[in-house]
Amino acid sequence: NAEGVVIHMGTKLANQTYEESILIYIKSIKYILQKYKGKSKLLLETTAGQGNSIGISIPEFANIFNSFTIKEKSHLGITVDTCHIYSAGYDISTYIGITNYFLEFNSYIDIKYIKLIHLNDSKTKYYSRVDQHAKIGKGYIFGESLQAIEILKGLNISLILETQDMYPYENYRNEIELIKSLKTKPISLEISDKDIKDKNLIIEILSELANIYYLMNDKFRADSYNEAIYKITKLYIIPDTKK
Repeated sequence: NAEGVVIHMGTKLANQTYEESILIYIKSIKYILQKYKGKSKLLLETTAGQGNSIGISIPEFANIFNSFTIKEKSHLGITVDTCHIYSAGYDISTYIGITNYFLEFNSYIDIKYIKLIHLNDSKTKYYSRVDQHAKIGKGYIFGESLQAIEILKGLNISLILETQDMYPYENYRNEIELIKSLKTKPISLEISDKDIKDKNLIIEILSELANIYYLMNDKFRADSYNEAIYKITKLYIIPDTKK
């Protein structure tokens, strides 16, 4: 048996609500697990968010995955596709960005359930909601830095390339050699007290500025600070350049 079989998230049909499509997807997976007697795991894959996809964000994906029982999860796993999550709105092109992604992921779903990483660059820009894979280092994710791949290697999770190539597969050989040549950089999935303190201090300062501008009837600047607060609340580690 194969170690796992990758399956995509579902898509909402025109005659369904978003909630109905999620329930149908969960029910379908549960039905398969009831009938399946093999040892291979079903690996649910993160989505790029194209069209009417379900489970786009980490909380939405977790809502689906955590609907399964512990027994059902023993036959399930997760595939994280780097192009997909970048296109879905997670900027993993930097050390901080990819660290924040896995910190948030681990806060919703134990990272032990990630069994496979589809390693792809992206032909389209961040948050494009378009699934177009690019060769490693030739796209918007790894075009300027390969540091994020060092983090992925440090997770000790199987990596599979899904970039484009044709016989005699010279590009694949070059990409594999490139990835092998990179350092392995483990990350901690625990947030330090300093990071928490820095984040809370920044939010406090921005909140005070937003209130000041509201009192001055400058709604534009007040809303801008509130938007910044919203974005920072989504981060687990604040880059030094933002402090």
